Amino acid sequence: MRAKAKRGKAESGKAKSEWRPLELETPEGVPLHVQLASIRQRFSAFIVDLFVIAMLTWALDSLTRWVDALSAGSLTLWISAVLRIAGFVLHTLYFISFELLWRGRTPGKRLLSLRVVRRDGGPLRAEMIFARNLTREIELWLPLALLIAPTVLGGPASLVRTIGFIGLIVLALFPYFNTNRARLGDLFAGTVVVQEPNHRLLPDLAALSPDPLDSSFAFTLDQLEHYGIYELQVLEGLLANDHAPEEAFDVVVEKVCRKIGFPRDAVGERKEAFLKAFYAAQRARLEQKLLMGRRQERKRSGIFRPGG
Repeated sequence: MRAKAKRGKAESGKAKSEWRPLELETPEGVPLHVQLASIRQRFSAFIVDLFVIAMLTWALDSLTRWVDALSAGSLTLWISAVLRIAGFVLHTLYFISFELLWRGRTPGKRLLSLRVVRRDGGPLRAEMIFARNLTREIELWLPLALLIAPTVLGGPASLVRTIGFIGLIVLALFPYFNTNRARLGDLFAGTVVVQEPNHRLLPDLAALSPDPLDSSFAFTLDQLEHYGIYELQVLEGLLANDHAPEEAFDVVVEKVCRKIGFPRDAVGERKEAFLKAFYAAQRARLEQKLLMGRRQERKRSGIFRPGG
């Protein structure tokens, strides 16, 4: 498993540093080509998130002040304490919560079409999200605290401010000195931030192969709830690769069957036919959900075939 970045040519008058493709190799051995997010995009997304945090903090603070102004009582004190805790949690867990719930995205990243992904192409795990965001306390908030309140260390204020300023500058410039534009938290967690492709589904399977689909494979709706557009792109990359080794098909078939609960014996040696049928059914299911304006819905039983 590996990730490698390479410079691309300048496009539409933009600097080369704005366009840098990244090739992720998934655990299944399928290369996935994505575009690294530029530092400007990441900064813009961060500013949006800070604005959201500021607005939510202001709302919580206003509500807390209003509650504190009420007549003192056990219920009033309890509500005030809950609101203060909520303010602390908002600052601490904002990025972690959104990236867990939105699969590597925050409101700022979503607005800028960015996403956090795992550097080796595997699934993004919760501990990676915690690691990259808790490291931000050291990268950003600690140097800022030293600048704003230098007395916390007990030393000369000018020296503490200088240390905070140097630390802030060094850590802010860190993404400029590595090929993946990774900040310290990304290196520690094994993640990168990439530009998210347009949320449109892939071309029809007929574009991949003129061979007709094997109609003997049918999938329940429960079985089609395990994969999303990202996984569909990975599967498309394998099916579109004329030079994919047989071992790659074996690995992917095993993983798909195990994840969706499909009997491996029913596939036999028709591995490519099975994957094409699953791709078509999964794609049709995702199209149906997108047309209904839903990214996720409750699982239902039943048989689903593309076009049926």
